[in-house]
Amino acid sequence: MRIGMIILFAILYIALIALFILGYKKKQKKVWVTSLVLFLIVLVATIIITSIYV
Repeated sequence: MRIGMIILFAILYIALIALFILGYKKKQKKVWVTSLVLFLIVLVATIIITSIYV
């Protein structure tokens, strides 16, 4: 179960970072700001979930 969660979060982080980079390169402020906010939410969720399961 831990390996599955690690893979899930890794894919989620990679997707959000890619979205941020694409939005920043194409000068679409709404896209990269949204991806940055989602990244922070996922970071907090990761900390909470790992503190519960570890």
